[in-house]
Amino acid sequence: MEVMNNQQAFGQIKRILDNHSTLLDAYGLLEPIILHVFDAQRMSIFQRRRQHQDLVARFKTGKETLEIKVPISPMSIAGYVALSQNPVVIDDPYNPLLLQSIHPRLRFADKFDKDNDFKTQNILCVPIMNAGVLMGVIQIINKNSGPFTEEDLQLGNTLALILGDKFRFELGGTHNPFDSLVHKGLLSESALNELQESSSDIRTLVQRLISEYRIAEQEIGQSLSIHYQVPFIGFLT
Repeated sequence: MEVMNNQQAFGQIKRILDNHSTLLDAYGLLEPIILHVFDAQRMSIFQRRRQHQDLVARFKTGKETLEIKVPISPMSIAGYVALSQNPVVIDDPYNPLLLQSIHPRLRFADKFDKDNDFKTQNILCVPIMNAGVLMGVIQIINKNSGPFTEEDLQLGNTLALILGDKFRFELGGTHNPFDSLVHKGLLSESALNELQESSSDIRTLVQRLISEYRIAEQEIGQSLSIHYQVPFIGFLT
């Protein structure tokens, strides 16, 4: 890869994101650039599943297709970062005293290492947030030139902001309870603004979405589910 500075790399990341509609489509191009920025060996992006208190690694480095699931709890590094919503840098995940200094129950889930004959040496893990909503976690593994630095942590926070803003629908978070309807082309942004200004409460707004714009209850429910990150249960029948 041609040597580039971090500013150039993030500019390229943004261009790739702008040219792809989903993170899955963009991931193959993003991965080598992100690993280059952090001088690292592997990375994973975990998505928070709305109907479960867990994270799922949807995009992984290498050819592995095994889905990685971890609970939102201190029983894994990614789970702890999701729970605390704070980034961490861990120089040696196999050091229990180091983990306990971060949280008394923090553990390193080494199943991936064991299954793939791999040794995790250090970890940078950052929550992906949007409008105060947790959407996932990005984890960078094994910096080649030594432990992750404060500069790496700042770069990780910047990357997480970019991903959270660009793919807030895909990762499961929206600014507005009905943003997903706009994203799907079921409603214009101007029409949504007008409805919100002229409706006395959310129930009235929902009724108008159904009667005036012929939007199905299922679509409205899914939009609310994405925003509030709770399961959709039919509420108008």
